[in-house]
Amino acid sequence: MDITILQSNPIIQVQQGESITILQQNPTIRVEAEVFMASSSFKPFNFEATEGQTVFTLVDAPVGIILLVINGITQNFLKGDFSLSGHDITLSSGVSEGDFVYGVYQFK
Repeated sequence: MDITILQSNPIIQVQQGESITILQQNPTIRVEAEVFMASSSFKPFNFEATEGQTVFTLVDAPVGIILLVINGITQNFLKGDFSLSGHDITLSSGVSEGDFVYGVYQFK
């Protein structure tokens, strides 16, 4: 796939199996979505929180979170709503007792 960029802020969509080569020196690239490896699997999770809970431990160590939701509100990794370390999801602030924390993650 050859791409010629004619505007200053283009949107480029890449299909599975395709790649992009950047020829400009020091380009600014903003990634809006994660790219997942075909050899990965996805697993749903859900927890009922205790008062002030910030850490939730997953069965498998995630290589990426697809979706994290608390009581119907989607959380944003890039805005610092949560972080990942090993098997743990750590929220930036504690939740209330009975809050429903759920989502889907990618693991190898």
